[in-house]
Amino acid sequence: MATLLGVNVGELPVVVANTQKVIQAQANLAAASSASAISAGPQAVQLTMSQRVSQHELLRARITVEGVRTLNQSLSPASWTAIHAFILGPFKSQLSIH
Repeated sequence: MATLLGVNVGELPVVVANTQKVIQAQANLAAASSASAISAGPQAVQLTMSQRVSQHELLRARITVEGVRTLNQSLSPASWTAIHAFILGPFKSQLSIH
């Protein structure tokens, strides 16, 4: 995996831990979004479905950006350059396919 991402083998645990943290934060966001939609009382501001989706996507993007920032600060310059190239190259192209 380190070779695929282009990171130093010794820094792979940092990448894995960061990825797990972001995934967990996004899962918590999804659970919280579902719970708040169910438990919203009559006096709560009612957002449209479009507004809720937009709010969720904005928060999800913020979690992702924070994860990337943390990863940038945690890796050596060489590993950061390589994984950044992977994110903007092969990883991004796979996202647009699905």
